[in-house]
Amino acid sequence: CSMAKKSKNSTAGNRKKTALQAVLFVIVLVLTILALMIVELHPVKSVPAWVGPEESLALATITAKVFAAANQKQNEICRINFSQRETNTMLAMLLGIYNSTKNDDDPPVYAIWNKGFSDTSCSIKVAGLYLNFYLQIIPSYSNGKLYVQVASCRIGKFPLPAGTVEKALNDELTEQINNDFRLQQGLALLHSLQVEKSGDIQIEFLRKNSKRLLKSLF
Repeated sequence: CSMAKKSKNSTAGNRKKTALQAVLFVIVLVLTILALMIVELHPVKSVPAWVGPEESLALATITAKVFAAANQKQNEICRINFSQRETNTMLAMLLGIYNSTKNDDDPPVYAIWNKGFSDTSCSIKVAGLYLNFYLQIIPSYSNGKLYVQVASCRIGKFPLPAGTVEKALNDELTEQINNDFRLQQGLALLHSLQVEKSGDIQIEFLRKNSKRLLKSLF
């Protein structure tokens, strides 16, 4: 009877050990899969700064549009639609300023305007590997407040909750604006900003601010 009891206890112990090993294996497997989804071997590709003739032409077109809108004497609020190429020219200029003046600890940010979304990305290097963040952002500006809507986001191939990322991003954006007087001045020139169904960006500004807006483009 004693030997049977010991055998039974031994069998139960082996089952517990096997179950624990199975649980540990599943945990290791899940962590490995998550790591493969999150960590990447290479950083995100950068978007080249505007230097070519097409970008220079786009900047000239932007300037002409601002002049034309500002010269409509009957309208106190001027409206302009910017195409994808024109939007990318302005975006490249802004990112160039940010990446050249950011803190050393802050990762460079890359973005390109694509069919109504800003495809934004950045990389953080960890032990020779990279945590690459990808976001699709829709900007808007009204009532003196700049806001971004996050359409999708992921780290590597792992999706992140858009609502949580959106809140964190807007909190950080508000803090950056509050600490940057030049950015505050630039935003103060705008009356509104929204994305059209075509993917173009429409901005509205007060005609009295047109000269200052033109000056900010150079």
